[in-house]
Amino acid sequence: MPTALPSSLAPLPRTSDRLAASLPTIQLHPPRGFHYYQSADPLQNPAMYNYTFVHYCDGASYTGDRADPVEVNGKKIYYRGRRIRDAVIAHLLQHAGMAAASDVVISGNSAGGLGVYLNLDAIREQIPKAVRVRGLAAAGFFLGYGHNYPDQMLSLVAEQNSTPALSLSCRSEMKARGQPEAICVFPENFAMELQTPVFSLQSEFDTWQLAHIANVSSANTAAVEVYGGGDPLSHPTNDIRSFIPARTSTRGVALVVPNPRPRSHFALG
Repeated sequence: MPTALPSSLAPLPRTSDRLAASLPTIQLHPPRGFHYYQSADPLQNPAMYNYTFVHYCDGASYTGDRADPVEVNGKKIYYRGRRIRDAVIAHLLQHAGMAAASDVVISGNSAGGLGVYLNLDAIREQIPKAVRVRGLAAAGFFLGYGHNYPDQMLSLVAEQNSTPALSLSCRSEMKARGQPEAICVFPENFAMELQTPVFSLQSEFDTWQLAHIANVSSANTAAVEVYGGGDPLSHPTNDIRSFIPARTSTRGVALVVPNPRPRSHFALG
């Protein structure tokens, strides 16, 4: 197992702005500039224009639940994304009319897309059974390439005490296999067990993952073609294709597209 997340990677710069780990921003109307399925314009987005945008908060896709703060450069950092998630849903149910909704869609992009996979069933449990709940996860699968991203995520799970928020069935299976329960933070290990219907949207060419995980420049055409083919890299669209076919007739559907530009709408930032 990797060591705990080093203090240099703690989200200290975010504690002074609106992306703060302990003070997330809830917007009952989305930021300007959102379009298509994340638009607040009922003419452009008639089915889902009424939504709440929740900014990125804990760095662990709303799974952090560490009781004691971590001190970094004399400042306290709180990892409590799971509590924030529960409080946001409770607030929307009690004060924003979500309890009377006919349909609720939980969406997110990138880390927010991962957050949809990680939190969808738990959110479903908070919302009245009469309300139909669906997930829309965009770009929530990440490259399992080398040790950069996987090791950072496993360190993050340990640092933030995220393991209790991960899929119980996945954790039980990994424990039986003698593997670390923390790998249940990766959707390829648990997404097939989701009980709430989810639509998965995954770009075949993800510029963030190319640059930050595969260390491939989008200008390097040959390397990008290798990335797109999934060899030798462990490609996120291969992961998503491996679990979706068995689910398409029951709980989920998937769309793998060459180059989408998705965002969010009830949105985990």
